[in-house]
Amino acid sequence: MNYDIKDIKLAAEGKLEARLSPAPALWLTNLSRAVGAIAILIGLTISVLGMLGYGLATHGWMIYVILVAASLGGIAGPAAQGLISRGVPLNEQGAVQGALTSLASMAGIVGPPIATGLFGYFIGPRTPVHLPGVPFFLAAALNFTAMLLALRSFRRTPPVPDAPFTRSATGEVPPA
Repeated sequence: MNYDIKDIKLAAEGKLEARLSPAPALWLTNLSRAVGAIAILIGLTISVLGMLGYGLATHGWMIYVILVAASLGGIAGPAAQGLISRGVPLNEQGAVQGALTSLASMAGIVGPPIATGLFGYFIGPRTPVHLPGVPFFLAAALNFTAMLLALRSFRRTPPVPDAPFTRSATGEVPPA
């Protein structure tokens, strides 16, 4: 059997690599696509519930309990990134990852002033209702909207096939 440096690296990291036959590789590929979509939906659901919990918390200790459970919602981001990157050829991965990072950076720039403004308004003297958790309710609504869009996307389109391999990082075209 021939082993290259990628095989050794994957084995060293403890990752499963199905190279023995095409059937397990195909099965694992389809499983990873299904698990990716499920992970996105589960992660977004947990995030919605976590944000609602933060907004409704009335004591400081509640945040720690919610934090432990809501941290599991973090599976949605990597799962979505994996599904997105599967539909793009290797020579375009940098552009896709750059675009995703740019969107995350923009959210990190725009989000805090919006959340701070909402918080300030809803704890101020002119507010119609005292609701300090409103920034978290907005975050829950945005996560819920993302979950609905993901559901719609998963229902409309079949799982994304792996993008065709065009060139390696060194520019070599793989044998057919």
